[in-house]
Amino acid sequence: MSEHINEDPSTAPHPPTRPGAPVDIGEMSGIEADVLRGVLRAEPVGHLATTNTAATQDATGLAMSITANQAANLGALPATQADRRTPQSLASADLATAGLVSAGSLATSQIAELGAAPDTQVDRRMQQSLAIADLANPGSLAANQIAELSTAPAPPLAHLAPPNLTAAEPNSDLASPSNLAPTPEPPLSHLAPPADLTNPGSPAANQIAELSTAPAPPLAHLAPPNFTAVEPNSNLLSPGSLAPTPEPPLADLASPSPPAFELAGGSAGAIAATLAAHAGAPAVDAAALASGPAGTGALALFLATVLDGLDRGRADWLGPLPPGGPQAVRDAVAASGFGVLPDKGQDPFETLASLGRLLAWGSADPAHPHCAAHLHCPPLATSVAAETAVAALNQSLDSWDQSPAAGEIEERVVRTLTRAVGYSGSSAGVLTSGGTESNLMGLLLARDDVLRRRFDADPDLDGVPPFAAGRLRIVASEQAHFSIARNAAILGLGERCVVPVASDAVGRMRLDALAEALDAVAERDEIALAVVATAGTTDLGAIDPLAPIGKLAARHGAWFHVDAAYGGGLLLGSDPDARLLGLDAADSVTLDLHKLGWQPVPAGCFLVKRAASLRTLEKRVSYLNSVDDEQAGYPSLLGRSLRTTRRADAVKLAAAFQALGREGFQQLIDRCLALTRYAAAAVRQHADLELTAEPQLTTVLFRYLPPDLRDTDRVNGVLRRHLLEAGRAVLGRTELARERPGTPPGRVRLKLTLLNPHTTEHQIDALLAAVRAAGGAASSSSAFVRGPS
Repeated sequence: MSEHINEDPSTAPHPPTRPGAPVDIGEMSGIEADVLRGVLRAEPVGHLATTNTAATQDATGLAMSITANQAANLGALPATQADRRTPQSLASADLATAGLVSAGSLATSQIAELGAAPDTQVDRRMQQSLAIADLANPGSLAANQIAELSTAPAPPLAHLAPPNLTAAEPNSDLASPSNLAPTPEPPLSHLAPPADLTNPGSPAANQIAELSTAPAPPLAHLAPPNFTAVEPNSNLLSPGSLAPTPEPPLADLASPSPPAFELAGGSAGAIAATLAAHAGAPAVDAAALASGPAGTGALALFLATVLDGLDRGRADWLGPLPPGGPQAVRDAVAASGFGVLPDKGQDPFETLASLGRLLAWGSADPAHPHCAAHLHCPPLATSVAAETAVAALNQSLDSWDQSPAAGEIEERVVRTLTRAVGYSGSSAGVLTSGGTESNLMGLLLARDDVLRRRFDADPDLDGVPPFAAGRLRIVASEQAHFSIARNAAILGLGERCVVPVASDAVGRMRLDALAEALDAVAERDEIALAVVATAGTTDLGAIDPLAPIGKLAARHGAWFHVDAAYGGGLLLGSDPDARLLGLDAADSVTLDLHKLGWQPVPAGCFLVKRAASLRTLEKRVSYLNSVDDEQAGYPSLLGRSLRTTRRADAVKLAAAFQALGREGFQQLIDRCLALTRYAAAAVRQHADLELTAEPQLTTVLFRYLPPDLRDTDRVNGVLRRHLLEAGRAVLGRTELARERPGTPPGRVRLKLTLLNPHTTEHQIDALLAAVRAAGGAASSSSAFVRGPS
């Protein structure tokens, strides 16, 4: 820890709070104080963070965690998104300048703590303490604001919009006090007036005071990756923030032991419980409901607790996934006790705090710039918040009386997407669990359609008739998603019914090969029940020529299904993509907006050109969609999906649609496409890296070339696993169908899937540097022996 931080009076150690003494948030840790203010003022945890302070400038070692840096620096967003940062975004403000938070805020305290040597065991509260106005001081800004909360009249429900914060000055990196002072807000009915916290004799004051003196857990396990420090006063993650310093061979890296995920004293949960107790309300226990006539008070307290746990877990390890590999994660989960049903339950606050911390430490974080393996996007906060509302209300879309508003929202979301595809008003659709389910539905409708048309059969009652069995074929590109073959097996057709069609050098289905395949099917007296095109292959991001494929399918009487799980996200933007022309000719379309749509999983969608095509799914069940209810105007929701119970997944899409609009989505799309082009260009600049093909969406296929080219496949497999083991990077791995002429031998390729619009070019450079370092170690170290790739 730097001398400057030691000398800063705002972060000097505070004496233990005397029993009955006034509560001073300055005596709490940064996380505790953040949570307390968040509960009182409905501010997100982590928003009271600052980086532009002397403490930040002077911090040494690991300067800033990814989480703290992003929370404190919304200036790191691409310029095209800057206009969407609202005055309510407190994370972009340096609250120290506003006189609210000093150098000991959450962000700077993490810098100082993680920069210190692990064996110093510095008290977390000494580094995170805040020097803000004492709530007991009647003249302080904090006390005045809290007083406002308890006296302002409650507005009508129609006005329950985001807090009406005043606008920040243009181009200002700072938030003045007026930015943060809310206009009169409704009282928090589940909390007693916060002014009571200043009463030295109140139980709440005593309990909160005790939180700041509880012993902190050891920090020795917080062994961060060997990254260099971020530059002072930087508004974004600088190149040095993720650029690895010279590293030892990865085989010699000793991964830190997983932390013990017990609840540290002074957690958000303890603060929340204190506030609930102070309000005179019954204790919040594990059996409390998330919503209902009593409101969402319990949920708010539990959410504050688990979010605090997530922040703590991110501080435990700053990489994109936990170090140590599968065994380390297995051991940590086993030690936590989660997954076992005990005879007696435990405190819900402690449970949630520990769970949040475990999950944050033990997850692959798609929001981390070095987590770039899969079509696994970082979700929008707007959508996650909407998802929370859905979970709290627990709507189920199998009948109208279980989801009145959510069912209507899904109808409107589906209508928006069918129009984006180019379908007319007779189209229909449903939200699904993802591309696999949507592709299954497409093939199911295709099978039943051909059986009805060609054999006058009733597949609903009789299945596949014997005279059709063995003759049905699905024609798809060799690059098609594996779910096409898997679903063929589920439908009783067998994986051998899938006829693969050759692709060109960039992965698109060849039209000449498709025509030949369809002709061959007819010559063998077989039936092409479906032609499947792909709009965005998993590895190369290739989009098949949709319009001519649709014409060939129609000529042979085959159902035309387009798997646009990946590339369909382009439909959300404001700029039409010519490669999707002809999508409206498809009989059915798969979309997955938890890929190139920034939605939490699941966010799949299945669309059909003609609503009548869904007849296969129709089912009449008296307790869900009775005839008389439907005749009375209550819609039937049962005949749209393979599932009965369905979550209201359309709600998060509706929230994102309204919050971003087409222009907002286009900015996200453009940014990811630009990052992908940059990554491809960066690969070409290094002689020991080889670009496989020019990117078409947001994936970059490449490989490391070792000195011994005969060892290329093994080295690439090994270097990826060692980056995983060290918790440094998450890269994709795939294999080409065949070796490429004119290139060194080998089919194994590494893959970057760039779906994080907040990643910077410098972070991509750092990621490629880590790949090259790992490749060099894998090529030269005697610890590596020849083996499987």
